[in-house]
Amino acid sequence: MGGTSGIIYNVFCKAAYAQLKADGSSVITPVQWANALEAAIAAVSKYGGARAGYRTLLDALIPASLVLKERLVAGDDPADAFILSSEAALAGAESTKHMQAQGQGRFWWGWGGDLTVVGEGVGVVVAAAKVGRGGVTGASLLGGGSVGACALRNLRAGRSTYVSGDILATVPDPGAMAAAAWYRAAALAVKDKYQAS
Repeated sequence: MGGTSGIIYNVFCKAAYAQLKADGSSVITPVQWANALEAAIAAVSKYGGARAGYRTLLDALIPASLVLKERLVAGDDPADAFILSSEAALAGAESTKHMQAQGQGRFWWGWGGDLTVVGEGVGVVVAAAKVGRGGVTGASLLGGGSVGACALRNLRAGRSTYVSGDILATVPDPGAMAAAAWYRAAALAVKDKYQAS
């Protein structure tokens, strides 16, 4: 994973957690998990600027979320719904092979008081050490209330924008493939646990 992937997954996990916590149940239902996934995707899109078709991890997670919700609403067994949604995640990730990367490259980071602090409902502050032509060469994630000297602005999605189109046309986006892989692993673990009980 690159430097921004960790930050993106931090936003993802914190948004999912916030949604689960907001539901206030001691027992979390499959629909609540689906809602948490949807909230996490929305947060990544909001703070990262990407959406479906941008050749990012969202191209795996958005179809997974849609299929998961669809199958749960249809009354499918939750474990089966999760497995089917993991197949949608892989198909979405594979489809990035045919997508043009969007944006201007990696996130643009900067210092100064005019920057928008990331943290609205997520509790994340990002500090960038050095910005080079290829992106951030050093960054750190600060938790909670440490709103200090820096943050993100002018976020541009699609970290593959600095890679030649010839190369992009031959491989799916690595971030999307990684998201599909962990999502599939989670789906299989849920199915194994569900069948064991």
